[in-house]
Amino acid sequence: MSHRIAVRQLAEQDLLEIQLWYAGKNPDLGDRFSSSVAGVLQLLGNSPLIFPTAYGKVRRASIKGFPYLLYYVVLSDRVSILGCFHARRNPQIVLRRIKGDS
Repeated sequence: MSHRIAVRQLAEQDLLEIQLWYAGKNPDLGDRFSSSVAGVLQLLGNSPLIFPTAYGKVRRASIKGFPYLLYYVVLSDRVSILGCFHARRNPQIVLRRIKGDS
């Protein structure tokens, strides 16, 4: 069963800011980041339970080749992307965002 992916507005902003930052360093890096995210989203659509839980029902998927984690929840009809954060980001900041966004 394939799940629909729903990217929340704040998560969309996270992804765009990260992609633009990498593109500013090197246009190829921005493209590689976007491709890696697309690969994770495709994987989540097919196998959303493949990644571990982080906080309660919130799961986190790593972005291949980049130090970022994509936080999401699996709902009955979709996978909801809550945010994307650097892996070394203060966990309290991540938790506050996720609690306010879920």
